[in-house]
Amino acid sequence: MSPPLIRAVKKQMNLNRIVIIDAPPGTSCPVIEAIKGSDFCVLVTEPTPFGLNDLILAVEVLRKRGIPFGVVINRAGLGDEKVATYCQEENIPVDLIVGTSIGALLGGAYASGITSDGLVEKLDDYVVKSKKEAVLFMDEFQTIAEVVNNNSIEAAIREAAQKAKAVCYVFSGSNRHLIESMFNDRNRPFYNLCDQLTLNRIDSKHYIPYINKAAKAKWDQELPVSLIEIILSITDCHSYYVNKLCSIIWRNTQIPITEDIENAWAQYVDESTSRVEQELSLLTLNQRKLLLNLAISHVIKEPFGQECALLWGMSSTSIHRAMEALLVRDYVFVDQSGAYKILDPLFRSVLNS
Repeated sequence: MSPPLIRAVKKQMNLNRIVIIDAPPGTSCPVIEAIKGSDFCVLVTEPTPFGLNDLILAVEVLRKRGIPFGVVINRAGLGDEKVATYCQEENIPVDLIVGTSIGALLGGAYASGITSDGLVEKLDDYVVKSKKEAVLFMDEFQTIAEVVNNNSIEAAIREAAQKAKAVCYVFSGSNRHLIESMFNDRNRPFYNLCDQLTLNRIDSKHYIPYINKAAKAKWDQELPVSLIEIILSITDCHSYYVNKLCSIIWRNTQIPITEDIENAWAQYVDESTSRVEQELSLLTLNQRKLLLNLAISHVIKEPFGQECALLWGMSSTSIHRAMEALLVRDYVFVDQSGAYKILDPLFRSVLNS
């Protein structure tokens, strides 16, 4: 992007909000134009010779311009320690040390002949030498099973986690069924390795002050509770969709009414229908049929009874098999009351349309 274009884009910034400008690497003219007038710069580097070279140049530029900055070391543990040493010698605060996604990190190590235990233990050694403490957050951790179809990597990570002196391990995953099976199955290496914390959906009462804070900042007044309840009912308190729907509603210059909220969600559903239908086409006929009936009913307490079997035109065995597959793939979940519900409100809306 040319400097004149960058200047034109920056003129459109709303300085009453936090603005993040993503600049290219190096110290070229577009970079200089992008950082001009910034309150703070985050320098993202890697522990490699090229990463160190670009970091040194960027630091010199920022210091000459008097712009405060911090450093994020990405892909930590895969290179050398020269970047960290440079930061220490230059009294540069390292704000964050992060690794790659768990699949790429372990898959790359496995393909390169590096043992998984050696890889994660190397990270612990690095943190100890730096006299720091670190959190190794492994998101979408259930995908580790896709790296190799045995438990060798899981066993290696368990051993490294138990030996760690300065690294705290956090394992997270969006597929609740798969992630729980990894830690609750007696035949898996992670069995009883750590404490488990299940994050249920945020209760509607906690959303009200959060949404109204944003409403006051946008329209200088709070939304009626009845409108917030409509937002939460449509999205089923799913945090992603609450934020998504609100981001569409907040484009309005006037405080919304019920029709605005419903139209905003209808627009989003319409834009997403093709993608959802494509994913649903990969399911079996009985799985789609069961999802459709759950979408119509919204909440089902006894899906395996004779009443549902007759109503849906499915045998009890077929319902059991389809439901088991949908639970494993996180299309359906069982809430705290024991009711079966479609996990994704967007899928429910598409099925009902």
